Amino acid sequence: MTVISNKEIKTLKEIYDILVLFDDSFPRPLSKRLELSEYATKLFDNAIVKALYSDGEIVGFIAYYCNDSNTKTAFLAQLAVSDIKKKKGLGSILLDDCMSHCIEKKMNFIRCEVDNNNENAISFYRKKGFVFSSIASDKSQFLIKKL
Repeated sequence: MTVISNKEIKTLKEIYDILVLFDDSFPRPLSKRLELSEYATKLFDNAIVKALYSDGEIVGFIAYYCNDSNTKTAFLAQLAVSDIKKKKGLGSILLDDCMSHCIEKKMNFIRCEVDNNNENAISFYRKKGFVFSSIASDKSQFLIKKL
């Protein structure tokens, strides 16, 4: 029997280890875009990071900011599920939990940046109600959802 659990990650080392573990899960690995230890510190200081476990093994994670009281817009920084566990609803578990928490924190919107060539992610977010917001760069776009 598969037991799924979701827990908030509270230490800098755990956040860094998760970033390393899921580095290659993105079309453009995180380590090619930023310095992982600095990014782990930024997430530790400002974001909520949660990991999803299946039978004690980490199978996914989400990192998001839910602290913009001016615009009431949360920002989804990262969402990844291990390749062998994709298409099993685990991304939805992570995102649904994130959105519920953002609603509790009185956020009105949630936004994310997605690489233009990451068709799986774009399709996933659209199924979850996200729509195009704006161009982020020549390689990415912002999507947004009303909560």
